Amino acid sequence: MKKVLYLMHIPWDWAKQRPHFIAENLNKYCSVDVYSLKGFNSKLLSKEKKPNFVKTLYRLPFIKSSISQKFNPYVVGFQLRKVLKNYQYVWITDPLLYSYIEQILPETSFLIYDCMDDHLSFPDCLSNVRKKEFTYLYEQKVVDRANKIFVSSGYLKNVLIERYGHHDYHVLNNGVKSGFNNEVEIDIYDKYSINRNAKVVTYVGTISEWFDFDLILNSLKCDSTICYLLVGPSDVDIPSHPNILHVGPVSHNKVFPIMSASDALIMPFKLNQLIRSVDPVKVYEYIKVNKPTVVIDYDEVKKFDKFIYLYSCKEKFFDYMSSLVNGGLGPKASQEESVEYISNSTWEVRAKEINLVLDNKI
Repeated sequence: MKKVLYLMHIPWDWAKQRPHFIAENLNKYCSVDVYSLKGFNSKLLSKEKKPNFVKTLYRLPFIKSSISQKFNPYVVGFQLRKVLKNYQYVWITDPLLYSYIEQILPETSFLIYDCMDDHLSFPDCLSNVRKKEFTYLYEQKVVDRANKIFVSSGYLKNVLIERYGHHDYHVLNNGVKSGFNNEVEIDIYDKYSINRNAKVVTYVGTISEWFDFDLILNSLKCDSTICYLLVGPSDVDIPSHPNILHVGPVSHNKVFPIMSASDALIMPFKLNQLIRSVDPVKVYEYIKVNKPTVVIDYDEVKKFDKFIYLYSCKEKFFDYMSSLVNGGLGPKASQEESVEYISNSTWEVRAKEINLVLDNKI
């Protein structure tokens, strides 16, 4: 069985994302040991217990400080130095992780780079020339060294080709957890003290600079009977409004009951280069619960058109919210159609695909 050292830049306790799901499901085909960086902001971390195959890599706090950036490669590298040689495959989820292992990675290691975002388009890179140059340098290095590169979207593959040239890329879209997590029903009106006359419109995921709060606030000027429920960690200030409720991160087994109890689900993003590269996990999850779903329109989400409502201007978003309030916005596809689509888009299916790629069968 393949032995994989799976190096994650996201704390395991963070809101679950692509790296978590791939690690869990790849473990069915390979022997995977996850090494995830320690998180420091306890308010943004889940209390869910870590699986036995997950280990914590300690690092210096204040990770944006020059001292931490200088010494963390040594701190993390020291913890990995003795174990790297025990693994045939080394998987990394962020180019900066390569700076931790560049000098200690055995030449015989099969290096896998899983690129799930356009890292150079994150706000901290756009606002910090030094950070952008450093990220570019190490992404170039890891792309050149990697034996296999997985990318989460076709758009992102083209970005990497334009930036670094042709390499061994394989598009591996995101997915959704198999099975259903709706066994425990949640009364979100009681749980979150929401007016029972309100329509609950829910967003699940990380809340950052790309979240379009202006759109949400302006929609509430049109109709104040909507309550926007935001579920997930935030690194920006949430506007104070009686109809915007931020509940922070919740354990993943509670996410689907919350979505199922909602009247509609949304992805209200500001469209920029970062978002254009994203194959959104949350849309797969939204489709799974078969609720009316409204998403900003861009190339990577057009494949979901049969299941979701797309908007490209604020007026269209307002129209959808008005239809919801008036009882005219239902699921776009049938439950059977959604189940069929999702059954072919699970993380287990993606992990099986990874295993076939590593065996050179795809």
